[in-house]
Amino acid sequence: MAKKATKSALPRGYKAVSGFGESWPGQDARIGVELTGTVTGFDEYKAPPKKGEKSGRIVKIARIEANDGKMYSVWESSGLRPLFAQDEGAEVYLRFDGMGKAKKGQNAPKLYTVAVRD
Repeated sequence: MAKKATKSALPRGYKAVSGFGESWPGQDARIGVELTGTVTGFDEYKAPPKKGEKSGRIVKIARIEANDGKMYSVWESSGLRPLFAQDEGAEVYLRFDGMGKAKKGQNAPKLYTVAVRD
């Protein structure tokens, strides 16, 4: 008979890993936070539907290996859309520039600088 597994139990010798890596810039982003590294690939995530929607939308995620070897996931947003036009292997520089001005009925946009090495 198979042993019933609990959510927190892992076999001896294993450790949990996350699927996407640490998100950049993270919830506590400060103006001027930078990320320099190489795009290692792109993923897609189907978000659950919001209230009133029939199906969730597809969100793109860029995987970036920072120059220090740490892996980051960068979720698509309007301010980061130029990043998603790059190819795997592109060397990129990202900087969080703060919050823009909110339009009526909307949240303030997050502003970024996105650059690619020549």
